[in-house]
Amino acid sequence: MMSLASRSFPCGLGSLSGTLKAEGYSFNVLDADALDMPLDKMISTIVAARARIIGISTYSSYADITRYVVGEIKKKLQDCTVVLGGHHAFAAGNRLLDETQADIVAIGEGDLLLAEVCDAIMHGKDLENVKGICFRKHGSIVRTADRSYIEELDKLPWPAYEYFPMDKYQSHFWRRWTSGYRKPFVGIMTSRGCPYRCAFCSNVMW
Repeated sequence: MMSLASRSFPCGLGSLSGTLKAEGYSFNVLDADALDMPLDKMISTIVAARARIIGISTYSSYADITRYVVGEIKKKLQDCTVVLGGHHAFAAGNRLLDETQADIVAIGEGDLLLAEVCDAIMHGKDLENVKGICFRKHGSIVRTADRSYIEELDKLPWPAYEYFPMDKYQSHFWRRWTSGYRKPFVGIMTSRGCPYRCAFCSNVMW
């Protein structure tokens, strides 16, 4: 059956990959959506990698799926650290620690934050010094100081495109509905935020 769907390159995840690469970390990226990967296959792939730190992007519409995926990962990799980020993490904050088995919730922009979390975990540093996160400590939830927004996006490293299935990202190409052809497509992020304050939009949090 012909697929008419488009898929966009995940710019946020791409930025995280660029920072991790620049900081010299060894990592993998799994864009399960782009790969049309079933949930059980996604979980088994994550578990098979046996990573010490696992980051997961969250969306409010996928909250139940996130809870399930984190639970399955923690069943099989009890010693790993699961970090939740993304739009839903920013909106829900420390509530995600109550609703899931995640270890850390990143609140706000994660471009530099994730590398700082990795540095703290890998070198035994105190997570309380990392701004913009919630985490469990001695049975209690700790929320660190708010993180300032990134002012100069040009200083961020380019995404590590080599870790992504670049052939899967395709645009809406309206003149080719009958053939199903989609042009290769990658977006870039030139700014963040929005000057408007629509009541129905999560942008009011930014």
